[in-house]
Amino acid sequence: MQEQDSSTTSLLPQQEHSKALARVMALLSNPGSSEVEQVSEAIALLSTQPDKALWLSLKILRWGVTASRRDVFGCGTGGKAFQKAKDWYQALESTFGKIVE
Repeated sequence: MQEQDSSTTSLLPQQEHSKALARVMALLSNPGSSEVEQVSEAIALLSTQPDKALWLSLKILRWGVTASRRDVFGCGTGGKAFQKAKDWYQALESTFGKIVE
């Protein structure tokens, strides 16, 4: 078994991570004028730091855990999938800082 380089190890499972990034980038496709620079930064991070790109995108949207779990992680509003998405959200926050103050 090969060890993954820490820069390629994601906080989320790869399939869910890709879906979440696609959803959040779609939500950010028409940023307000004050958000253009931040969105550009998130896009620039996609290939090198996808976890940070996801975290920054959620921060730009100012989305808390419930909206993120439902609309970005696609985990509905309850059950095991909802809890799993909460864990992903909290992993992003513990790694990069608070998303919503």
